Amino acid sequence: MTYLVDANVLLETALRRQQWESAQKFLAAAAARDLAISTFTLHSLGFFLIRRTDAFVYAIAEMYDLRIVSFDSDFDRAPRGRLTPAQALDQMAHGESSV
Repeated sequence: MTYLVDANVLLETALRRQQWESAQKFLAAAAARDLAISTFTLHSLGFFLIRRTDAFVYAIAEMYDLRIVSFDSDFDRAPRGRLTPAQALDQMAHGESSV
């Protein structure tokens, strides 16, 4: 079964609001192929998080354990950091793990 996930579920987790643990358990238990979001949800997340410096991209990276590829050096101050496109290409060329 595929689940259409509303923005409020993602925001609960990303912002650690009152029901974040329940939302996190759901997202962790579901296979990525079984989750979907609407373009409206994506835009809603962007609208809400745009006021926070790069928070939208960072929240998605945290949720899905992704590496950030960006030219924005603001990500260097965050625990997850970032790769430049050249660094990511270098990792791919050497078969290095993405984490």
